[in-house]
Amino acid sequence: MSDHRYGTSGLRHAVRLTVLVLGAACAGCLSGAFDSELPPQHVYVLSPLPATAGDATPLPVGLTVARPTARPGLDTNRIALRQPDRRLDYYAAARWGAETQVVVQDLLIQSLRNTGRLTTVQGDLSPFVVDYVLQTDLADFQAEYAGSGANPLVRVTLVCTVGRVKDRKPLADFVAAATAPAGTNSLGAVVQAFETAYQQAARIAVDETLKALTAAAPPAAAAAADH
Repeated sequence: MSDHRYGTSGLRHAVRLTVLVLGAACAGCLSGAFDSELPPQHVYVLSPLPATAGDATPLPVGLTVARPTARPGLDTNRIALRQPDRRLDYYAAARWGAETQVVVQDLLIQSLRNTGRLTTVQGDLSPFVVDYVLQTDLADFQAEYAGSGANPLVRVTLVCTVGRVKDRKPLADFVAAATAPAGTNSLGAVVQAFETAYQQAARIAVDETLKALTAAAPPAAAAAADH
């Protein structure tokens, strides 16, 4: 009987000790969660081409903007930079609002919609059937450092194909590329340069896409749109 009481007392002591240890561990977890030394993540967004006022009749066609493919290293939500030795790196504590391919797809959709020239522009997850598709390969979407203390240069390159969905026939292939220097070597200036370079490349992509769709549209519709 005496041994049984001793075992119970020892068990209770072990339980109390376990609770105290777990409590201290949990307190440490909470302290780490609220006092983390990791820098905060800043999320950056870019603007599409602005809406344009025009009286051209919209082409009676729909366009899907497919999710772009991206060069390895760019398929991330991190903001990429290239060092002078061609080493790919990323800005610390900064990211886009989504993966780069999703960001570029959304920007192209909005930019094409803002022209008012197409009946509908949608992403490739839309359930609606359209006649044409814009496929894009994201070859460049990074800030580049040349060394010697120079400010970075942002480079955006979109390799594009406009095609017909029904027979998968390509109608036009073109490259939309642009560069923009950052005013200073700061993240805010770099993001502004990303927006400038994107919009310049997007202007080429939008104009070439509309040109291809106008040429492919029925003659009467194309003539009305160009009128």
